[in-house]
Amino acid sequence: GRLAPICEKVPLFFVKGDDMGQRGAHYRAVALLQEHLKTQAHAMFNELDLEQNGYLTLNELKTICSMRGEADLADLLLEHLDKDKNGTVEFAEFFECFCMLPPKVTSQTKLGGKQEVEHWRKEELVAPPDRGNDEQSRAELAQMMHKYKARNRRIHVDDLHEDKNQPVFKSTLWKLYAGGSRKKDTDWLEREYWITKDGSVLYFSKTEGRTLLYCTRQDLLDGEISVINDEDSLRPYIFRLCPKPTDGTQLEPTEFAASSEAGRNFWIQMLEELKAPRKSPKKEEEE
Repeated sequence: GRLAPICEKVPLFFVKGDDMGQRGAHYRAVALLQEHLKTQAHAMFNELDLEQNGYLTLNELKTICSMRGEADLADLLLEHLDKDKNGTVEFAEFFECFCMLPPKVTSQTKLGGKQEVEHWRKEELVAPPDRGNDEQSRAELAQMMHKYKARNRRIHVDDLHEDKNQPVFKSTLWKLYAGGSRKKDTDWLEREYWITKDGSVLYFSKTEGRTLLYCTRQDLLDGEISVINDEDSLRPYIFRLCPKPTDGTQLEPTEFAASSEAGRNFWIQMLEELKAPRKSPKKEEEE
């Protein structure tokens, strides 16, 4: 199904003779698949949402699918999406059902934008000779892995009782999904973020059920912080943060929204303070 094109792009040296390596490669393939599915689902959802009100109606689905000559797809979407028969479909409900659609539906449909659909066209479901070991497949895998790594640096923080991990400031922020729309509530993820005593930014992931590291103080030294003014945004108090890890990892910018302008200003102030080089104890005594 959908997993085959990605699994076949994982080079054999990742998995050969190594059970843990095989599991790791499979995990990466599944993670990449989930990312592709969410991006494609967002693109399709946005195109189906003719009124741009953040949800779909049955009339919208019928109208746009008929316009594109895909009446069968409209019937299939209605069958899968409108389970509660309330006449509207939110993105969370749409995405859950989207993942269960037959692979040929998501690979053949014209909806969702040319770029993402191109990755899942029908021809890609047929493996050419030496699949996964040719230069193009390796380059595509490297590009996808780089994109995944840039968005997902999962570093677990296990010892929250350790003094350095104690919070000095904590509040709720809304994170905008990569490629999401600022106008849509479903594209904003509410999380609790905090700055620790050692200057790291942590957050609690409900998906993984544990605390994860967003960035360290060192990552912020050369990082970029900027205010985003967007009157059309559902959450107007936005700032963009782009850490730059010293290990050379390139992280994509993340947009956060605070609950108020004062809250945004305080977060920016705290982050700017973390960007400043630490003073040595001797200099602090002299001052």
